[in-house]
Amino acid sequence: PVHGLNLVGPAIRQIRNSRRPKVTLDDLSARLELSGVFLSKSILSRIENQERSVFDYEVIAISHALGVTLDRLYS
Repeated sequence: PVHGLNLVGPAIRQIRNSRRPKVTLDDLSARLELSGVFLSKSILSRIENQERSVFDYEVIAISHALGVTLDRLYS
């Protein structure tokens, strides 16, 4: 069963932390802002903790910002 408000949060955190150098929440927020998607560090944290739902366009923007496929975020 799914616990939380989205499926992608744990994958986002894992991908961010696996990068060298690590991609901070501030880094990710800035990358998203460049693409016109405004998600603060706080909101990204809530997404990663599955405390906030995430819109399709946000998932797409996050996948681009992290350089991964959508499949990777849902695995």
